[in-house]
Amino acid sequence: MTEFFQIREVRGVHVIHPKGPLTAQASLSDTVRHLIAAGHARLVINLRDVASIDSRGLGEVVMAFRAVSGAGGAMALSNATAKVRDVMRMTHTDALMPAFPSEDVAVASLALAD
Repeated sequence: MTEFFQIREVRGVHVIHPKGPLTAQASLSDTVRHLIAAGHARLVINLRDVASIDSRGLGEVVMAFRAVSGAGGAMALSNATAKVRDVMRMTHTDALMPAFPSEDVAVASLALAD
């Protein structure tokens, strides 16, 4: 996994906090696959410090979501900036996965999921 991400556990949910633009080089989907392999399939991607996302970065988010779903887990996004929300809205990827205004709400939604 890369230093680009901070990962921590909150109430049984692993929070991945990327720092900087989200692109293919960030390897979000690889990071998620490592967590799944370690038995962690409840994930929140906190996008607070992601100022921009390109099409490959968006692809990384979608691949991560599919990996988590395929493993029987759940994934949500939190704190997306207006720019990131706009890109997700324009590409209709906002309809694929739940997104919450705060990390606390996202974690709570997954901590309660069984």
